[in-house]
Formats: sequence, C-alpha cells, structure tokens
Amino acid sequence: MPFKVIIMLLGKLYDQYKNAIKLEELKGNIEVAAIGDIAPYARSLDGWRLCTTEEALSSGFDYLIMSQGVRETENAALTFSKIGIDPERVLSIEIFGAQCFDFPGYVRLHHSKLSIIAKNCWGGFTYHALRLKFRSPFINMFLDDDDFLRFLASPAEYLSLPLTEYDKTRPGAVQADYPLAGLGDLLLHLNHYKSFEDGKRCWEERKARINPDGLFMMAFTTSPQIAESYGKLPYGRKVIFTPEEFGVEGELCLKDYNAWLSEDRSDFWKNVNGVANGTLQYYDPIKLLNGDPDFLRIEKNG
Repeated sequence: MPFKVIIMLLGKLYDQYKNAIKLEELKGNIEVAAIGDIAPYARSLDGWRLCTTEEALSSGFDYLIMSQGVRETENAALTFSKIGIDPERVLSIEIFGAQCFDFPGYVRLHHSKLSIIAKNCWGGFTYHALRLKFRSPFINMFLDDDDFLRFLASPAEYLSLPLTEYDKTRPGAVQADYPLAGLGDLLLHLNHYKSFEDGKRCWEERKARINPDGLFMMAFTTSPQIAESYGKLPYGRKVIFTPEEFGVEGELCLKDYNAWLSEDRSDFWKNVNGVANGTLQYYDPIKLLNGDPDFLRIEKNG
C-alpha cells in the first residue's frame, strides 16, 4: 500500500524534484494527497490537488514533504511538532534527489537513525548523498587502522573521553597542515576542519546524536591481516572495502577499479570515497545501509 504524502509550499525546489516524486507515484510507492500553499492560485497543479496549507494538513497523511532544503525542513519540523505532527514524519523534498532513491527503503533507513562509524570521509559523503542527519562524530576526519581498531573494540569507553588538542610542538610529534586531536590514546586527523575548536564543536554536537542501537561500521584496507581484524569485530552491520577478495565478514571488494590505483595502492581511499560521493557507481547506498542483500548495482566481471 502506498504511503500517503502531502507537499507543503511551492517554489524552485518543487519544480526540481516533481518528476522524481511522479516516478515514486508511478512505482506505487507513494500517493500525493495534496499540495498545500499559502495562497493557492488554482484547483490543481501537475495533476495533484492544490489547496491551502490548513486543508492539506487536515487531509490525512503518512509523511509531509517540505519544498525546502534539509536544514530549513528541520526547523519546519520543530514548528509542526507544536501542532502534534511527529517531526520524523516531516521530510525535505531534497530526499528525492538521493542516490538510488526509493521511498519505502528511504523511510526505513530514516527511521533507523543509523550512526555510521567510519574510518574516513566515507560516512560524511554517504550521509550527505542521502540527505540524512549526521548521527556520528566521525565526519570530515580519519584515523589510522591501529587507532580505529582500538576505538571499535571499546567505543563506549572512548566516547566517554574528552577530545583534546594534540600538541604538534613537542619532540617527535606527528606533523600535519590541519588540526589533530587526541581521544585517550587515539589520534584523530581533523583534515577538513579549519581549527581544533571547530572540529571539537562538531564532534560534541554529533556525538550527542549517536544511536548506540543503530551502529554501522565502515572501514577499508589493502592489508589482508587488517581486514581480518576488522572482520572479527562484533558489529552486525558493517562494510569493509578491499582491493582484493580477502574472504572476511562484511567485505566489499572494489577490485574492478584497481587499474586506477598506484602500484602501492596507497590511493585506495580515493576509490572508497568515490563509491560514496557518486563519482563511481557500484552499489545502492540505501540498500547497503538497510542490510538488503541485493545492494550491488553491477554484475561483476568474471
């Protein structure tokens, strides 16, 4: 049975995504009950009933689609909550532009409140591509394998520790042209932050959103030994990107792109980020994160 939705407000974003909405309707995933606008100027628009916002809200719906960006929609959701509408039922129209979008799969992922614990920027790219709220502090940063493995072995313990600024001036200190942070005995590379203070502010805000019952672990490595260590970790939902098939639990081999790598494969991270940011087409991210077995978009060679 299709989800019943209403669209609130008109504008450029409505025109940008209306065809994607039509597609979901044709697939039988949704039924658009009404478009609500402040000053409706016609009886219908694009085959959908056009009415006042009050009339649209009274028509009965499963989800309310705001013709606004993700951040503006978050603010609108708080306003709607004051009249008894669950904020989780208020979605931005921009979700219809997400990679491999499918409304039933998307709302299932949306309600799971997944927290992606990623070794590098893959998590941030994935959240952004799917227009999902960052529910993890592991955004715009990376860790080395040894540090990430230690964190994954005791995440609650490490998350209880304060994030501290790493002193680059002491003898033998790691050097980098971006901020570094300490988390106990771990070193966090805040390579996409202008300052430690900026990184710490984002870390604290996003750490507060972590869903401990919805963890998704992401790692990558070119080492079979390290891949085995990641594979043994007790995470029900995880993906480990590798350039060869190492036979570990959660492995997703990207060997089809190996021709683009340097001889030592030190740039493997580029392929890993590429499948998340849309540069490379390989899997359906909604299905991957939902744990659906048919998440691959390709038929592998050989």
